Amino acid sequence: MERRGCAAAGYRLSGAAVERICSLKLRDNWRMLVFFPAEDEVAILLVGPHDRENPGLDVYTRLYELLSIEVPDEEHRRPPCCADGQPPVDAELLDGVIDRTRELTRERRRA
Repeated sequence: MERRGCAAAGYRLSGAAVERICSLKLRDNWRMLVFFPAEDEVAILLVGPHDRENPGLDVYTRLYELLSIEVPDEEHRRPPCCADGQPPVDAELLDGVIDRTRELTRERRRA
């Protein structure tokens, strides 16, 4: 996988807030969502089932909750993760994910 670089990461998600996140189909209905903080770094964001019948477990529903965004209405295009062999780098996404994870953790502890 390392030799294939970002091409190994499958396809990019659709929608302005998630277009720099890639999805790799694992076995059965499992997905791994990754992003690239830098050209030579990959971060695993979430791993879980793609389960429309159970939104509480669905990896994409959990992603939208984590990012505090609505589920996109637009059609899923699934473009390749790489464009011209380069990953869709987003250096700020890592900090945002860490901050939001901490916020969700605090909210759940209070509940």
